[in-house]
Amino acid sequence: MKKHQLQTLSPIDGRYAEKCAALRDLFSEASLIRYRVITEIRWLQFLAQERDITHIKTMPDSMNRALQEIIDDFSLDDAVEVKKIESKINHDVKAVEYFLQNKLSEVPGSTDYISSIHFACTSEDINNVSYAMMIRDGVQVIRSSLEEIGSKFRANSHQWFDSAMLSHTHGQPATPTTMGKEFANFLHRLEQQMGLLEGMHYRAKMNGAVGNFNAHRIAYPNIDWPSISKTFVQNMGLEHSAYTTQIEPHDWMAELLHCCIRINNILLDFSRDIWLYISFGYFNQVLNEDEVGSSTMPHKINPIDFENAEGNLGLANALFAHLSSKLSISRMQRDLSDSTALRNIGSGFGYAEIAYTSLKQGLDKIELDKETMHKDLESHWEVIAEAIQTILRREQIEGAYEKLKNLTRGQDLERQHFTAFIESVDLSDSVKQELLNLTPITTLGLLQFLQKKSRVPSDSIKIFETSWSQSSKEISEVRHNVFVVEQSVPSEIEMDGKDSDCIHFLALEKSKPIGAARLQKYGKIERVSVLREYRSKGIGTAIMKRVIESAMDLNVEKIYLHSQMDSKIFYQRLGFIELGQIFYEANIPHIEMILK
Repeated sequence: MKKHQLQTLSPIDGRYAEKCAALRDLFSEASLIRYRVITEIRWLQFLAQERDITHIKTMPDSMNRALQEIIDDFSLDDAVEVKKIESKINHDVKAVEYFLQNKLSEVPGSTDYISSIHFACTSEDINNVSYAMMIRDGVQVIRSSLEEIGSKFRANSHQWFDSAMLSHTHGQPATPTTMGKEFANFLHRLEQQMGLLEGMHYRAKMNGAVGNFNAHRIAYPNIDWPSISKTFVQNMGLEHSAYTTQIEPHDWMAELLHCCIRINNILLDFSRDIWLYISFGYFNQVLNEDEVGSSTMPHKINPIDFENAEGNLGLANALFAHLSSKLSISRMQRDLSDSTALRNIGSGFGYAEIAYTSLKQGLDKIELDKETMHKDLESHWEVIAEAIQTILRREQIEGAYEKLKNLTRGQDLERQHFTAFIESVDLSDSVKQELLNLTPITTLGLLQFLQKKSRVPSDSIKIFETSWSQSSKEISEVRHNVFVVEQSVPSEIEMDGKDSDCIHFLALEKSKPIGAARLQKYGKIERVSVLREYRSKGIGTAIMKRVIESAMDLNVEKIYLHSQMDSKIFYQRLGFIELGQIFYEANIPHIEMILK
């Protein structure tokens, strides 16, 4: 730990700083200023493209390049300069405007544009777009961590799918299960919420002081300002909020944060269960010779990772719960209470990321103790009572449940007790033998079937290189569902006649096509697609890695793609960086990205 981290008020920037490094680059004050700079510049560039806004000239390429350099080269020193301006004028967004005026004054030919920075904007126009982009990008970071956790759940559910153990309902011994099935339960719950998280809409507005385009209409009464506002917001990779006061109502944020709370509650539930299984001896913890478990009890190996996860998940949820309630309430056309609250949203994500990191570390330190689980099962023969009374009911034995209740409730029983009971019941020899064959291990129900249902994608999914002539039917099926049906891309744009000249990639679950991509032989990656129900499982990443590997074999000058704006973070994690400005393809905002 560095010296300055010993003096931080929050452990997010002190003790846990390394665990939050990726989020700090998004949610810090410097990052917020950078998002504001981006929004101000993009708004100026956008207005300059509108012919009917006559006082702003169309920008030459040199001016667009100069503005892009301000974004690309934005540094901590720039952020400090903005804060110096703010200290004088006591307004954070206006300080960004003045900073950009100073920057542009150094660019030849900028005189016509300086006075139009922040044109017709209220501060919240800039803020709400900036926060929406920030939160969108932050969610991509935690999604990456959650996908890693999901992968660990999946791997453990496969590894331990037949590792029988005693269940506990109300804290008491109950019908057996397997450890793999319990991991599959949490995997399924997590994937459900991850699907909802992926489908979240990040909304913004650009409509002035009270949401009515008052100043806009006074300046240019004949312009369709609502349409301009909508197009700009969509250009920023966001969804448009048409009806607002001075602030965007933040209902989408509440929806997002509630989803995060549900995800965290699933992981909180998981952490507590693993803590209990460790205390039962079902898991052993990997010993690190250098670590100390207790300052006074030398023998201790404590489940601290799961405890840390539990504590930080609670902190994250406390912040998310308050923000989801507070942000959607604002007096009349606006009060400032949402602003000071919203500045803390990064802390919520920070505590969540600390918890996810701890959980991943904890999962890497546990080893299943099958012997202990087996002994526990063998010492609780009473748990087969449910199976016996159900067979007796099938055989229409009167009072079947009551007979087993009298035998087993509150009793510690062994095999011989059930053998004697079965022999005492008036049953055919074949049914008696069926009952005598029952053990705590043989009453696992449909676990193997249920386990197979969760076994994707690691064992059953294959990704391979192919050609259009070999796999056009399967590739077309995936792309039609993703682009034409889901994203409303016209079919004539999706089927552009270039497929026969490309290298193709296909992901199959057994024989079902679930993902695809294509590679132009000059290095452009296109049509990356995964069916909705198979997302957040690492399939898209696996496809891209296979495509990049093939692209490198071509020895092309560059490997690049046109990313939809809401997929930008996904490609950044794979090593791609942005180039140029946002543009439209098939009415969807895109940006060019190149592999570093």
